[in-house]
Amino acid sequence: MIVDNNDEYRSAIKVLLADIDHVEVIGEASDGESFLEQLQVLCPDVVLIDIELPVINGITATRKAMDMCRMIKIIAVSGQDNNEYLRQIIEAGAQNYILK
Repeated sequence: MIVDNNDEYRSAIKVLLADIDHVEVIGEASDGESFLEQLQVLCPDVVLIDIELPVINGITATRKAMDMCRMIKIIAVSGQDNNEYLRQIIEAGAQNYILK
């Protein structure tokens, strides 16, 4: 699942992932709230989530997602090289952090 408020970024990531065997994008969301709503129905293996999201930010959404679906693997992505973001998202349950 891809969670990012930038439509073009989500589309580009989908194109890249389409070339990988055994990878299927089963959902996408543009904000933390719609991500959590979809998570009630879907339980993806891996989520790429932006930290800076509207409505519910990626840190809070990650924390809530981990409570909803403990087996989920979350990889945070951000355009900000910020150690405080990194600390917060890892504490929230993300397994990794990637700069855009």
